[in-house]
Amino acid sequence: MRLVSLDMYNIRSHESTKIEFPTGTMLFRGDMGSGKSTILMAVEFALFGLGGIRADALLTRGRQKGEVVLEFEADGRLYEVGRTLISKDGKSQQDSKNTYAREGGETLPLAPTELKAYVMQKLKFREPTSPRAVSRVYRYAVYTPQEEIKSILYGKDREDTIRRAFGMDDYKTASTNAGTVISYLKTHAARLEGRFARLGEYESDLQSKKNELGEVDSTLNRLAGQERDRAERHERLKSDADALKRRLDELDVLEESKRQLKAAVADRIESVNKLERWIAMDRRGLRDAENAIRECSAVSTPTEMPLSEVDERLASARKRDRALHAKKDRRAGCRGEVEDLRGSLGGMDEAQVNDRTASLRARISDLEGQRREADMSTEEKTAGRGSLNNEIRNLKDALARAESLGARCEYCDQPISGEHVERLLHSRQDRLAGAEEAMKFLRDELGDARARGQSLQALIKADRDELAKQEGRLKDARRLARLERELAALDSDISDLESGHTIESRAAFPRRPGEADPDYLMRLRDALVESRDADRRRAQAEGRRSELLEKITEHEKQRESDRTRIEKLQEEISEMSERLAGRESLAREHDAARERLDAAAAELNETRNRSAAMRERRANITAETSRLEGEIREARRHRDVHSKYADHKEWLKMYFVPSLSAIERGVLLDIQQTFDDHYREWYSILVDDPTKTSRIDDRFGPILEQGGYDQPVDNLSGGEKTSVALAYRLALNGTIREKMNVLDSNLLILDEPTDGFSREQMGKVHTVLGSLDAEQIIMVSHEAQLEGYVEHVFRVSKSGGVTSVQKVGSG
Repeated sequence: MRLVSLDMYNIRSHESTKIEFPTGTMLFRGDMGSGKSTILMAVEFALFGLGGIRADALLTRGRQKGEVVLEFEADGRLYEVGRTLISKDGKSQQDSKNTYAREGGETLPLAPTELKAYVMQKLKFREPTSPRAVSRVYRYAVYTPQEEIKSILYGKDREDTIRRAFGMDDYKTASTNAGTVISYLKTHAARLEGRFARLGEYESDLQSKKNELGEVDSTLNRLAGQERDRAERHERLKSDADALKRRLDELDVLEESKRQLKAAVADRIESVNKLERWIAMDRRGLRDAENAIRECSAVSTPTEMPLSEVDERLASARKRDRALHAKKDRRAGCRGEVEDLRGSLGGMDEAQVNDRTASLRARISDLEGQRREADMSTEEKTAGRGSLNNEIRNLKDALARAESLGARCEYCDQPISGEHVERLLHSRQDRLAGAEEAMKFLRDELGDARARGQSLQALIKADRDELAKQEGRLKDARRLARLERELAALDSDISDLESGHTIESRAAFPRRPGEADPDYLMRLRDALVESRDADRRRAQAEGRRSELLEKITEHEKQRESDRTRIEKLQEEISEMSERLAGRESLAREHDAARERLDAAAAELNETRNRSAAMRERRANITAETSRLEGEIREARRHRDVHSKYADHKEWLKMYFVPSLSAIERGVLLDIQQTFDDHYREWYSILVDDPTKTSRIDDRFGPILEQGGYDQPVDNLSGGEKTSVALAYRLALNGTIREKMNVLDSNLLILDEPTDGFSREQMGKVHTVLGSLDAEQIIMVSHEAQLEGYVEHVFRVSKSGGVTSVQKVGSG
């Protein structure tokens, strides 16, 4: 694998950065916090996604979108991958719609997890592609962050981390899984033991049930014969009882007919009584109707005018009166408002108020123009004061540096004389005095400009207040003119309404003295309604009289018909009583037959109940037999499964787990020995002290030996710790490449590999770089001395919170 180029947009402090990666050794140098490590994070993000990094830790704060595009080479082919970060609803995340891979001119849109799998396939990394996990091969064979190396060296989980780096977790997982399976088999085998413990008992119970079933079948055959005999006797007795019942039913029908005839006689008598009451009631109604006809005939008609015409004239008169009262009320209100408006205007008319308003607006416009000029002057002088403040602050800083100069220049580190220092002091002091004098003059001018602006603002406010008053008066003047026109129109309308014609009096219904038109018409309408109502009631009473006369005649005819029917029904009842004289002796004979039948039915039911009980017993025995047969089959099956579980558990516990543990120990020992060989080699290059040696113990911890004693790494100096960390880092890289056969040793990334090195130790880096067999080596550091040990140098700097990367040539 070889990196070709990297493009970053809005990634942490990188607003827009493009890097072309050359072949060979290169150094990215910059101060702490300048954005160097972000370059390595962006490369890992482009290849494998976020892993354990949060999206908001990569996306530039306050930006809605960020992007990383990486071009790399693997197995002689060029690939380009791109990932995008977006911020939505305050949450940062990968944009699945803008994730892609490009190969041979063809672009493949991929989901974030699909892109990670694609990259691992091209790099031949055989490891899981979980979206939240980092690439184990890349993290330990290509790029291991400085803080992660420290956590491996000094952390309590170092051995677990190494096991994960080399994929040794698979052995632990397999062993754990085997233990889980053994526990599962043991638990389930124990549960199965109780499921076949009663197998012998079930087999004995089954034989007993089969014997009992034979006895029940014999009893059922005997009861079946007895049931047939009793059923035949029951049928004979039932036939005799049914014949008697039919004769008795015929007499019951006759008895019911007699009862119905008596009820019909009673109904007819009731009907006659009811008809006589109705006839009396109708005669009273007839008298009432004739009285109503006489009363209604006495009411006279007040006018021949139809009611609709009277209603129209009444509505018109009321409308004219309402309009007259409303206009008089409105006229009184207008007169009061006109007097108030004339008093508030003080004799001024609309034209005079208009002239005063226009004059005020012109003066306000002129004053606002003067104020804008004063504001612009204030802004210019404020900006000038800010520039002079910066200049004075810079001159004071420069003067302080000149006063603290020693014998060497602060920029080039060359020797300088005392006379040169004195000239620098006088020059900077003169410039500072001139700048402070200019600042004093500018402050005075700024004060005058602000005072002028405040004075103009006060004048504008006063004129605007007066303008608001005049605009209110203008509205009042316009309102006064409208009201005066409205008063003239109201006087004319009131005069027309008061001169309207009075409605004439009717001869048949004279007007009362001083009676108004609406009152007279309302009284006329009431009399007309009363007359019409009397005519209607008289017609109804005449109709009612005719109706009652017809009903009385009809009821009298029905009464005579009912009396004749009653006589005929009483004759039929006498005949039926003679036929029903022998019913009691027939009923006693039928009751005796029913008693004999009930006794036979009881005997038959008793036999049938015994048979049913025996059949139910047989069904229960059959069901219990089937249940026992099922229990036996299930118990035998559980016994067989229990035996199989015991065999599997024995094999896992006695053979599989011990074999797995032995294989793991062998593989881990081989890795530890290879790791130790690489580590000793790199340590000997980095630490040039024949009294000190270092090795890797069986828990992959570095041990320092000096004078025949072991020293813990924690007691080493800062430079020695860095040497151990770098040797450990290179040994880890080499061991993984060797054991896992990946990347063909052509890319290596070192993050701050010399942090804490002395000047003498820095010289070892050149030897290390020469010993590394890698086509492309990338170092990230703040050490300037490393520029002389690499082929290409990139300067990383930050200004205004934005990082820039510039290639400055070869070291």
